[in-house]
Amino acid sequence: MISREQLSPVAPADMASQLTISFIIPARNEERNIGPTIESIRRYASGLGEYEIIVVDHGSEDRTAMVASSSNARVFVRPGGTIASLRNFGAQQALGEILVFLDADVDLTKSWQLHISKAMRELNSGSSVITGSHCTAPTDGTWIERFWFRNFAVLAETTHIGSGHLIIRRDHFLRLSGFDASLDTGEDYEFCRRALARGAVLINEQNLEVIHRGFPKGIIAFVRREAWHGRGDLGSWHKIVESKVALASIAFFVLHVVIFSALIAPSRMWGMAVGALATLFGLLVASAVVRYRHCSPFVIAVNALIFYFYYLGRTVGFFYRPSWWRG
Repeated sequence: MISREQLSPVAPADMASQLTISFIIPARNEERNIGPTIESIRRYASGLGEYEIIVVDHGSEDRTAMVASSSNARVFVRPGGTIASLRNFGAQQALGEILVFLDADVDLTKSWQLHISKAMRELNSGSSVITGSHCTAPTDGTWIERFWFRNFAVLAETTHIGSGHLIIRRDHFLRLSGFDASLDTGEDYEFCRRALARGAVLINEQNLEVIHRGFPKGIIAFVRREAWHGRGDLGSWHKIVESKVALASIAFFVLHVVIFSALIAPSRMWGMAVGALATLFGLLVASAVVRYRHCSPFVIAVNALIFYFYYLGRTVGFFYRPSWWRG
């Protein structure tokens, strides 16, 4: 049994003045993933000066903490709280000037190494910059990874930077009081919107490529993922009204109710059913066109199909119960 003290090494005092970057990685039961993630940091963060790797273990039942510790990461065990609270805790322990938040199954790349210096100059320019990039999927990923996630990763415009790969100056992060620790999910969106309201500059640097090995490989896993993320819209009616995705998901649900109600009605209201079905089809196509307008018509068509399961997952998120999705 490893004690918390053994897993929480204290860096030498003179190291604090030398460190440039702190990589902060929350993890739970990531024994298979944490090693490759740390190895990618060792490989591609060279040349950036001194850096540290902080792993905040969320009470793993496997060897996550042991693997991270054996890779010379600073490991802290925090069984309770949300993922947002783990990231905040890691930031509080960090000694680097710049924080790089990573998920435990995200790898840095050669492109990241080539372009991080530019991002660091932007961060140190004096402006309140938040940067990073959308995680992309492996090139040999499944069809849903290739069509949905890889095409999404190259979008230049963005509403927020995901916490799977978010980079910010430590002093800026602390001024913003970190992520909202009360949120189970969607803490990155809320953080970026709050930061923008206070004058921050959001830079989605596509050349800072990182690869997410944990994207869902199939439809069922994809629906589960979106059901989890859909919970972020449930905090209040204000949040629902502000979220275009939440409103579209409500429309998706209502259209299904109309379709099935029309089909089981004694008089078989075919006109209403066809109209609702056409509206649903229009919602899916419009969503794909708006998000993937930079892609070919074929990619848009495939993603219109995937949008059905996206909205299905988000709708399930309105009724989400964690016990449904264990295993």
